[in-house]
Amino acid sequence: MRTISTFQYDCWAPKPVAALAVGDLISHGGKVATVTAVPYEEAGVTHIPATVYEPGPIKVMLGDDRKHITMAMDLVASGLAEFDDGTALITDLEAGHNLVYSPRLPVAELEAFCAEYIECYQAFYDTNAEAIDNGRAIPMTPWWQGVEEWQEERRKAQRRSEVIYLMAVRLSLMFSIVKRHMKICGISRRGVLTARRRITGIWRWRHGCWRRNTSAAPWRLGRFSFEREPV
Repeated sequence: MRTISTFQYDCWAPKPVAALAVGDLISHGGKVATVTAVPYEEAGVTHIPATVYEPGPIKVMLGDDRKHITMAMDLVASGLAEFDDGTALITDLEAGHNLVYSPRLPVAELEAFCAEYIECYQAFYDTNAEAIDNGRAIPMTPWWQGVEEWQEERRKAQRRSEVIYLMAVRLSLMFSIVKRHMKICGISRRGVLTARRRITGIWRWRHGCWRRNTSAAPWRLGRFSFEREPV
């Protein structure tokens, strides 16, 4: 079975020629091409209709939204491949070699990844500074194989922060409503503070989120005995 080096999401790997699809990136003889039609055989020779891959215009990245991506690119002397789905990968895709220097992530997440591990890129440069400065492409061991777990932990942390923020907004709104109604009813400040303590006592922070404290008595306004302001 004939195979050809094909770009598969974030690396180059062999793929059967018969399984090629339109749009696949292939590397052969030091050239990268995009498959434009289904391969076919003619007179015992396999033909792969394709056009030379065009990386697109050179982009000058300015601003802080890609600051650490640019730093990592400079430290490994590589370009940035951006894809139609919004993801990006630090590699020279048009070179057709398997020199990949980052996981494939959405641009914002790749920026966060590079910021998190910029010291790893600096250590790589310090070890291979002479070769990189002389224009040699140095392979990097993909130490980021656990990036999926890293992404998931980051998403969980973001979700926890959102939950805490929403809970704080809701409690603040609840306190404001209760305070306003108590003021209308002529209930003293001491009564307001008592109600606030009772309300917050129903919730407690456990295992990364706010949970209802089942040991606390259900909050009902009628259970409180408040002191009215003297007339």
